[in-house]
Amino acid sequence: MAPVTLPEDLQANLSLLMTQDTPVVKEFCRLATQYFRQEVKPKVFGSAATKLGVQPSQVEDAVQALVFLLIRCAQVSTTTSELHSLSTSLGFTEDAAQVLTDAYTGSEAEVKEYLKTQAVKVTSPYYTLLHMVTDKNIKT
Repeated sequence: MAPVTLPEDLQANLSLLMTQDTPVVKEFCRLATQYFRQEVKPKVFGSAATKLGVQPSQVEDAVQALVFLLIRCAQVSTTTSELHSLSTSLGFTEDAAQVLTDAYTGSEAEVKEYLKTQAVKVTSPYYTLLHMVTDKNIKT
């Protein structure tokens, strides 16, 4: 298993959460897991931003960074202890890291199902046709 790493820009987006109380981190995790079931309405970001005194784009970026983290962990089958260690190394408190770990374990199956529905099927006829056209264009 490869360890999960986050690009620096996503780490920066998560930094908004590192200064928040555990209930706020829990709410952000709820929004991130909601993403896999339905779209999160923009007014939710605005409301959260007003409460936190930040821009709505910062809230949305933090939620998207959490979504990326959950997806990446599911892709490489990260263990809860690995995610907890990663969370604390990023700067989350022990309690916030536990909230992230709980969100991951509570949504792992849902995230994996989401990934299956979003994946490009390598055996699809469209992929095969695209592959053949690309090969032909490269050879000529």
